[in-house]
Amino acid sequence: MIYLITGTPGTGKTSYVLHMWLNNKNKIFTFDDGTPRPLFFNHIDGLNARELKAHEISDDEIRSGSLKEILPEGAVLIVDECDYIYPLRGPKAPPPYVQTLKELRHYGFTLILITQNALMLDSYVRRLVATHWHIERRALGTKIYEFSSAQESLSETALKLAPSSPYKPDKRTFKLYKSASIHIKHKKKIHIAFKVFPIIVIVAGILVYKALKPAYEAVDKATKKEVPAETVNAEQTENGIMQKDVTFASANSASQIGIKDDDFMPRLPDHPESAPIYDGLRRPVNLQQVVACIKTDKTCNCYSEQATLIKVSRTYCESFLKNGKFDNYRQKGLSVQTSRGAEAKGRTAKVYDVGGEAPLNLMPERYTPAK
Repeated sequence: MIYLITGTPGTGKTSYVLHMWLNNKNKIFTFDDGTPRPLFFNHIDGLNARELKAHEISDDEIRSGSLKEILPEGAVLIVDECDYIYPLRGPKAPPPYVQTLKELRHYGFTLILITQNALMLDSYVRRLVATHWHIERRALGTKIYEFSSAQESLSETALKLAPSSPYKPDKRTFKLYKSASIHIKHKKKIHIAFKVFPIIVIVAGILVYKALKPAYEAVDKATKKEVPAETVNAEQTENGIMQKDVTFASANSASQIGIKDDDFMPRLPDHPESAPIYDGLRRPVNLQQVVACIKTDKTCNCYSEQATLIKVSRTYCESFLKNGKFDNYRQKGLSVQTSRGAEAKGRTAKVYDVGGEAPLNLMPERYTPAK
């Protein structure tokens, strides 16, 4: 059987063959019973023949006749730079040492050929190749491709269709041979796509930003118009607090209000004024606070300046009656000018004890404190 390994100089072709030997790939280097097969080599510079238990054979010996005449039965022959031994030739008949290669299996021989390209090899020998491994450097690292015959075309299409795997020379093989008189480190070339890609991403980002910026600005302006705008009116004051004039709807939404049934539906139960149609009219202009409390044996109620009942705890109600409550919201200029004694007297809460039954509401129907 004939195996072919190809690849440009420095890709690790010879190293791959020695890797095959170290791992006994496909059991090429042993007989069925596990004993080592006789190993011969040609054109491998500095091979550690002692370690491999191999024997060197010259070009003239190989050309002298068929392998059965020069090698023991079942031997393995490795020929590096095999295009020297099996070069291209004209249409004339192949020499005997080439023609008899078709009988390799009859005598259990295995021939491993190493060269740079299959087209550099005698066409007669190419047709006898059973397995072809091609090693090639790619943008993302070196890969090894496998073909079931000598692959003459190594186009991108052919490589994509072939089984492949990443390849890195086995470091254990470096001590078994001398790959070159002068070792050259191959500088990896970065594919142009990897250089251009970051620039493309940056440029694309800038273009997208510029394209979408007007749209974002338009949405931002529309959002600002729709957000309720809070305006402070200095004239609207009550008990010393500044009231906020809140606009609940934008001009756009105001033009659309009142065209749907939902616009007339209150948001809160029992509060018809909470319907959306009144959003532009609802503006708080007063502050609800406790101005008076009445206590009985069973109840203690507090009221606002509009004589409406305010729900507070009994503890708060009794505390208000006992201690009073300082009015933080009353401006000094709006208060009635009184003496300290009169002010203290005026701020003292009155307790009306009317017995065990709840009295009638003593507050007037519309109570307004004196200004």
